[in-house]
Parts: sequence; C-alpha cells; structure tokens
Amino acid sequence: MGDGVGVWIGVGVGVGVRVGVDDGDAEAVTLGEGVGVGDTASSADEVGVPGDAPTGLHGEDGTCFNRGMTVVSPVPVPGPVPGESVLTESDASLLFGGARTAYTFTDEPVTDAQLQAIHELAKWAPTAVNAQPLRVVAVRSPAARERLLPCLPRGNREQAAGAPLTLVCAADQSFAESLPRLHPRAERYQRLLDDGGSDMRARWARTSALIQAAYVIQAIRAVGLAAGPMNGDDAEALAAEFFAGQDVEVLLVINAGHPGPDAYQERNPRLSFDEVYQVL
Repeated sequence: MGDGVGVWIGVGVGVGVRVGVDDGDAEAVTLGEGVGVGDTASSADEVGVPGDAPTGLHGEDGTCFNRGMTVVSPVPVPGPVPGESVLTESDASLLFGGARTAYTFTDEPVTDAQLQAIHELAKWAPTAVNAQPLRVVAVRSPAARERLLPCLPRGNREQAAGAPLTLVCAADQSFAESLPRLHPRAERYQRLLDDGGSDMRARWARTSALIQAAYVIQAIRAVGLAAGPMNGDDAEALAAEFFAGQDVEVLLVINAGHPGPDAYQERNPRLSFDEVYQVL
C-alpha cells in the first residue's frame, strides 16, 4: 500500500477451526465473530472493524463508569441480544455489539495493573497443543513510541502517536522449544513439527497467535478500555525493531487506552448469517 493508506483489522469470535493432528489430541479452537475488515474509516482510506466500547462498570441507569474514571455514555447494542446468549445485555454490549474501534485516546495512562489484567484474562485463549505462541511488546514510553511510528503506514501513525499504549503482537515460530513445560506429549509434537518443517511451524504459530490476539482485544474491553487494532503492514520493520534476533512474524498492533474526543465512527453494516455460514 502507498503512503497514507492503512488497514484496520478486527478479530472476535465465531469461526471454528481445528489445529493439530487428526488423532484426538488436536485442539478445537473458535475464532470470533468477524475476523476480517469492516468499518470504513477516514481520509487515510483505513478500514475498521469493531474496536472497543469505553464501557466499564455500570450504574442502575445504564451509565457506564470507566473504573471510577470519567462517566461515559453507554454505546447501545445495534440489535437485540440473542435469547440463547448467557450474557447480560450490558456484557454483550461491552464485548460485542457496542464495542468499537477507537481512533483517538486521552493521555490517561494504561496502568501496570490494567496491562497485567489484560494478560490474566487473555492467557486462557485456546491454542494448538497449548503452544501459546503470541509474543507482545507493550510500547508505552515516548522513546519506544518514536521507534514504533516509522514502522507504521502514515495513515496509522496518528492513532498510534496519540495512544498511551500500543501492543505489537507477533507469532513466535520457535514456540516448540517451550512445549516441554506446556504439554504432556511435548516430545511427540516436537518431532511432528520437525518433520513438518518451517511451513508447518509458521502456520501453527500464526493461527494460534491470531486467536490469542483476539482474546487480547476482548480483554482490553473487559478492563474498561478502548482498543484500536491495526494491521502490521511493515511486519519486517516491526520485527527488526522490537523482536531483534527472534524467529517471529508480526501480525498486528493494537492501540489501547481511554477513548478520546470523536473516538468512534458510525457503525457500518455487517454480513448476515446466510452470507457467512454454510450449514451442511
């Protein structure tokens, strides 16, 4: 893509995939509602998908309080919550229908406790053979942000420059080294991955790390913050800058923080069930 063009991506819950070997040991994993692109963005020709509602704790009148911070009006669910859902309407709005991609943020910092809480929630994502290949660099200091911005398309730099926290998310393709303390049949899967070669390792790492990144987006929402996921277009530059010497593929970056003025755009349409699913 040329200068001034950025792509915003979003991952949530709803597409089933199976990763592993066909012997009962494979992990059945579920991706989220809307893996792909959605909301049309601004003059930078960015494409957005649901980001994050700034909602946190809820008062009796439905007003949302960001963990005791500024009072924020709740974002309404754009449609009825399915009766089969076990979530309350407030929960469904916080995590799904009311969640939006944030394009601006206040300068209120994301605390160490909030960042740790994001991990504690997101770490339960299902991954192939429990490999957990996601690796994250949390860009928070001004010096680190100066290193980040040149690695992003011009159309995405403004959002990252204004965010108090940006997570650079990558898939560790050497994840098999950690398997002995993560899976009871580690040696078996290490041999399988050795036989399958680099293509198999990259495929497993990418699939599982994307699922984990989806959980990170949801965890950001769950701690009352807003998220702005963006495609890591220059993955090689990001890897060289933040994962030097590591065998990783950078997948995306996620801005996080408290939403700023005019943080959200109008909701764009979503595909219907029949357009997405084929039931056999």
